[in-house]
Amino acid sequence: MPRFPESLRSLRHRNFRLFFTGQLVSLVGTWMQSVALSWLVYRLTGEATLLGMVVLATQGPIVLFASLGGVLADRVDPRRLLVITQAAQLLQALLLAYLTLTGRIQVWHILALAAGLGLANAFDLPGRQVLVARTVDYDNLPNAIALNSSIFHGTRPSPGCCSCACRHGCRARTTRRCSPTCWRGCASSGATAGCGC
Repeated sequence: MPRFPESLRSLRHRNFRLFFTGQLVSLVGTWMQSVALSWLVYRLTGEATLLGMVVLATQGPIVLFASLGGVLADRVDPRRLLVITQAAQLLQALLLAYLTLTGRIQVWHILALAAGLGLANAFDLPGRQVLVARTVDYDNLPNAIALNSSIFHGTRPSPGCCSCACRHGCRARTTRRCSPTCWRGCASSGATAGCGC
């Protein structure tokens, strides 16, 4: 068994280590996608009101359906639930990338995709919480919850860092050139707290 310091003792459980590593990758992508949606709608329209609508479309389904997601996560296999929600998020991200890279993206696409991301997260977030509790023993549960919380918030990109990456990578006004550079910049800086720009 790998040796971990006491502050990381829940990582001694193999299943939690696998979950923790997978969650790290998944959350970086989820936060990056959330920033990219907002940045893309602003690049297309320049309207702050539409930024608020994207946030509402992303967070609204979580507010409305997370309690239903919690009930479902308690009654079904949380691993299976996470596979389904992660597949839905992957399909949503692929559609967003396709529409953006082909230059066909429109504001209504972004709002619909943001709502889809929010709906998937409404079931994904409770499933993650249940899975944390099932991967460690009772004595290590507080530590696992703390690590889970720290990775959730630690992978969140700072707005200044992503805008810096986008600003320096997106000299052209076209979204076709902007989006891959912006997404790469946000991915590379997603786990940092600040940016040196």
